[in-house]
Amino acid sequence: MSTSSARADGATTRLATGIRVEKDSPTIELMGALEELAAWIAVLADDPSAPEEGRLLATVENDLHELLRQVAAPGTPLLSPPYVQRLGALMDEMERQLPPAPSGALPGGSPRAAFTAVARSVCRRAERRLVSHGEIDGDLAATHGVAYLNRLGDLLEQVARLANRGAGGRPRSFDRRLSLADIPPLG
Repeated sequence: MSTSSARADGATTRLATGIRVEKDSPTIELMGALEELAAWIAVLADDPSAPEEGRLLATVENDLHELLRQVAAPGTPLLSPPYVQRLGALMDEMERQLPPAPSGALPGGSPRAAFTAVARSVCRRAERRLVSHGEIDGDLAATHGVAYLNRLGDLLEQVARLANRGAGGRPRSFDRRLSLADIPPLG
């Protein structure tokens, strides 16, 4: 076995700056969550039933790729205010197309909404990993990367609501009658 392949199979991996980190380091955990999120965004973007959202999500895919590149270079500021502002503008545009969000909504209602719920869950995990990563790599948690992922999670909730509306799906709501819990309902 060559030396380079032995290194590739070790317990460390090399970041863009040449630094080697453990394969289970917070940086690699974050990169994995971002890659998984990008894959779910690709599933949604490639859905021919929603070409308008596909174009919007293609922009998100590019943003996530940029964020991944920045995470792989420790010390690099993550995204910038224009990324967050653009996502906010897209959210405002979507929000105008939707009625108020129902309270107690559960994931699903249509296959596209269910896939979007998975993407949103992965997005929230990536956001948590980015906060943890910031505690290790300087004060990166205060950067715009966290704000971007937070807004992206909200945007994905809107995408799910649009998916249900477009597919005639009905969002499911929490039903206390289906619970086996003996605790009284809140509120």
